[in-house]
Amino acid sequence: MNASGTAGTSGTAPQAGSPSTPKARYGKRSGGTFTGKILAVVFAAMMLAAVVYIVAMLRNQSTVDVTAVETGGSVVSDHEIKASIDITRDDPSKPAYCIIYALDYEKNDVGRREIALPAGGDKTVRVETTMPTRERAHAAKVYGCSSDLPPYLTPETQN
Repeated sequence: MNASGTAGTSGTAPQAGSPSTPKARYGKRSGGTFTGKILAVVFAAMMLAAVVYIVAMLRNQSTVDVTAVETGGSVVSDHEIKASIDITRDDPSKPAYCIIYALDYEKNDVGRREIALPAGGDKTVRVETTMPTRERAHAAKVYGCSSDLPPYLTPETQN
């Protein structure tokens, strides 16, 4: 019952003289603009490109084709250390290189050397090298290895 005591409908009915269709009530609906559609397509293309880029980077970073392990070494002098490492390549037909570094007693980096391996040979190769240091070194560690040699480093230019 409503305030006047009569039963009424719970919904709201259009009042006399008001438009009965939504189009008449609210006006013509503007369709999607051409610019809006272009922006949506460009955004979707950018998102797809970002996903492809991220997947490619993850695949590239997870591929380890060259590894190295320290196998020994000795202090030659206060400014030189001898290091021995085993370098393993998945594909020995590709050249590879590793970066090793020397550490002092407090684990500070006191020397660094890049070792290039030419293509060919065994899958695992033991390399011994002498590395100059700024201070007395106590250990040599492998920083990392790769089969993508930088342009300045070739096995032929290695001392």
